[in-house]
Amino acid sequence: MSRVTGPDPAAVGDNHALAAVLNSASTPERAEFTELVAREGLKSALAWPDARYATVD
Repeated sequence: MSRVTGPDPAAVGDNHALAAVLNSASTPERAEFTELVAREGLKSALAWPDARYATVD
């Protein structure tokens, strides 16, 4: 019988490091998202990526 364990601690640490790099990157999209959160709220900002590509063929 195999024992189920939690996630690999090394993998979790690597994921946190990568997430920190990605979350600290300055991009035009991040700036626009942040502006949308301030102006229209989080719900609208979360819908924004889908809406951006809704008209792409």
